[in-house]
Amino acid sequence: MSRIQAKRLTEAEFQATVRAGMLDILGKEDQHGPGWVIDVSPYLEAIPDEDLASHPLLEGAPPAAVRRNSEGGYDHVLYPVRQDNTYLVVVVRFREEDVLGHYILDLRPSDPAP
Repeated sequence: MSRIQAKRLTEAEFQATVRAGMLDILGKEDQHGPGWVIDVSPYLEAIPDEDLASHPLLEGAPPAAVRRNSEGGYDHVLYPVRQDNTYLVVVVRFREEDVLGHYILDLRPSDPAP
């Protein structure tokens, strides 16, 4: 049995997996690619505590969304953290049936410059 190595993605690595028009397939993953669904809970358990120190996951919360980039072969599984409009995104390579890594996505509006 191989040990899962969690990888925190850089912004550039994460952005390389994003495409315009990604579909929200939460609850319909099998309809969009039968057999292309993997259990990410072992990966979540492998994420080092320091990666989530300032953004702890909401305990027991299911994914808020699953967005598919069919062109590139990536799913973004968004888990809510204890900060409004911020998510832990697990990036899955669904064709390879493995996880590329994770990224903290902060969608809060930035403060305008004074």
